[in-house]
Amino acid sequence: MLASFDELVLRCADDNSRSHVREAVRCYEAGAYRSAIVATYIAVCFDLIEKLRTLAATDDAEAKARVKELEQLQENQLNGDPLAVNGLLKFEKELPELFRDKFEFFGTIEFDDVCRLRIDRNRCAHPTFLQNEEPYHPSAEVARLHIRNALDLVLTQQVKQGKSALKALEAIIISEYFPTDETEIRNRLEASPLKHARDGLVRAFVDETTFGVVTKGSPYYSKLAAVKAVEALVAMKPNIAMPRMCVNVGKLLEHSDKKAVKYGALMALRSPDVANALGAASKPTLKAFIINPSGMPKVSALDRALKIKWLQPDAIKEIGKLNSDEIREAKRKPAKEIVERAVQIILAAKSFEAVNKSADDLLEIMRYLTEAQIRSILAAAQAGTADLIGAFGFKAILQILAAENPFGKVALQGLLAEYEIDEPKWIDPTAL
Repeated sequence: MLASFDELVLRCADDNSRSHVREAVRCYEAGAYRSAIVATYIAVCFDLIEKLRTLAATDDAEAKARVKELEQLQENQLNGDPLAVNGLLKFEKELPELFRDKFEFFGTIEFDDVCRLRIDRNRCAHPTFLQNEEPYHPSAEVARLHIRNALDLVLTQQVKQGKSALKALEAIIISEYFPTDETEIRNRLEASPLKHARDGLVRAFVDETTFGVVTKGSPYYSKLAAVKAVEALVAMKPNIAMPRMCVNVGKLLEHSDKKAVKYGALMALRSPDVANALGAASKPTLKAFIINPSGMPKVSALDRALKIKWLQPDAIKEIGKLNSDEIREAKRKPAKEIVERAVQIILAAKSFEAVNKSADDLLEIMRYLTEAQIRSILAAAQAGTADLIGAFGFKAILQILAAENPFGKVALQGLLAEYEIDEPKWIDPTAL
């Protein structure tokens, strides 16, 4: 236990707080439990005042007003004002309430634990608080508990919680320097107040971002960075953030505003876990969205929908209707169902014009064809069921297959010989 105290003491950000709590630990080791409790409470007060100054330095209006009040009382004391001492004592006494009510630093349980420390400190330091003449004799267990709570709940905690934490997170996410890569986003949030956030802050941040993207006047309005940030938070704290996000996305999908529905659908499609948790009232909206999506290409919406079990049948049905223009908008490696649809479009081409148009749209997809799909195209060319032989688009497909498909040029040459199709003049596919 003592070793763990030392480890926690090293995590104290404020030097004065660290010094006083270290003194409390030494008193505890020596069996001076009353002194240990008094020193612990002093450390808490020093730390809360330092946190108050830190908040004031970030332009928190409430913190600035309280620091100004404290400094005025201190100045009055130096000038001999007899009322200043009472004011300072009152200020110190109300620090826990201030951080609970104005900065949401303490939850109910944490606040109660700090209040118990304050009560026991008064018993140890103020004989007039005792109704009998027996001095207060705290046990070793009580002293140890107070030191541990002070370290866990106050001295090692980040200053930004509650409202000021939300403002700090807002500044991070709307910054032009906020990253776009998923790993970098998580690393950035790991260094923010969310790292050691209490449950209330996590839920509040999920609410701020998921509803903020559809609320005019919100700093998060229409910002994809907010969506990516809340997704990163769900990965960081799934037990708290995921249920809240599922509820919020359901509300967006059931909203009458088109923009709310759009962002609710985007969030659901980006996270299969969220989509799978949707209620019966939200699912029809998401089904309708993948047929006529807003804010993302249809092929991308369908690609993501394939990862959602209950939405797969509808997604597969819609993929069968995609045209080459729509498939062309795929931004990443498409699902095998989309690749197969691209092959079907090529096989259905009955003129050079259709072949050239399809090939131009689907050239990037050709790098993902399987051997069986390549064979089906060559067989159609050989049989003439698709008007491929002689079309410039067919030659372009062969060039991409040879240069960028894992099947490889040598194997492709073997298939061309097998299907009695002349090889094109091989060129650099970047020239296509």
